[in-house]
Amino acid sequence: MSVDDGPARLLIVDWLSVQGIPYVDCGMGLDRSVGGLSGFVRITGTDRKAFDDNVGTARLPTENAKQNEYRKQAQITELNALNAVMAVIRFKQHFKLLDRLDEATCYILDTATLDIE
Repeated sequence: MSVDDGPARLLIVDWLSVQGIPYVDCGMGLDRSVGGLSGFVRITGTDRKAFDDNVGTARLPTENAKQNEYRKQAQITELNALNAVMAVIRFKQHFKLLDRLDEATCYILDTATLDIE
């Protein structure tokens, strides 16, 4: 499913987490800088703890994003692909198909530094 509306995201992810249905919410925020586009790619999920820890923040936004470069640029195909790959990896970790060494409920990749927090 794809949701690009903050209030709808809140309803859907809240319901999924209450029902115990795993989810991974993906998103990005980009802005134009002197050196090009910069920003972040993020994944958040998969359970009620992830919801409670992140709801209403940039890690799980419940309001619609202000206009930014995401809505204006065609050069973000690779960031959308990266976002999808990160989500699949996290989902596989949830089902113990891939190892997981921490308890983070959100991962954010900085597109300028490639640092992940």
